Amino acid sequence: MIERKQGEDEALEILKSIGIEMDEDYTDDNSKPKMPDLRYKNGRFIEVTHTKHNIEISKRIKKYWCESRTDNDFLKKCQQIECIQKSYYRYKHNMYEKDADNHLTETANHERCKDLKILIKHFGTFPTDLNDEKLNSEFKADCPIIVHSTDAILREIIDDKGTKYPYGDTDLFLFVTEDEYMNMLNLMPQWKWNGEANIFLYDIDKSPFQTIYICEWDFENLIYNTVDPKMTRFCRNDGTLQWQYYRHNMS
Repeated sequence: MIERKQGEDEALEILKSIGIEMDEDYTDDNSKPKMPDLRYKNGRFIEVTHTKHNIEISKRIKKYWCESRTDNDFLKKCQQIECIQKSYYRYKHNMYEKDADNHLTETANHERCKDLKILIKHFGTFPTDLNDEKLNSEFKADCPIIVHSTDAILREIIDDKGTKYPYGDTDLFLFVTEDEYMNMLNLMPQWKWNGEANIFLYDIDKSPFQTIYICEWDFENLIYNTVDPKMTRFCRNDGTLQWQYYRHNMS
């Protein structure tokens, strides 16, 4: 029996369900470096991946709230989260008391240092700037904030898998969270007037992948829908980027 990594069997089933002929005997057995995960019947390869998130988070969050045995426990946890959120907001927007020269007062400096300690403890990383991506750590935090953005999609396409498969002989199948998928759908129609939308489509077009499947999955419950998932297929045809939606009404 062929053993595949997380998401590979599901991607295989989804591709077959839309009429793609797959080589089901092929698997990435690590016999060669940088082996793609799946292969079409025609011999072309396809890599399967997910936007980078800590899959243990949903388990920890459920455990965190289940441990609230009393109303008082629940209240304390709500108060803790509220405290963290306030520290995050103050630090991000630099909302501290300032003197006549627009410098932080001694009291404000003390408050800022206190907020900083809270953020390091609960977000798990030192906030070197006000960028959400650097401030929040899903992998080292006891109170993580998950950022669902189209930037996460581009990071996988360009920075991660694009550098691993730069020669154009491999396609990409990317599982994204439900919120990331919805953000992408909302962004794409704005490409004529929204610079962010224009850059998103430009980066996909200039990626080394001839075809990219972006497919929604239930990250919160770690469930794949292989029957009727929402999915978008991007491909270059005669030098033009085109896309096709599967299994959802765009009206």
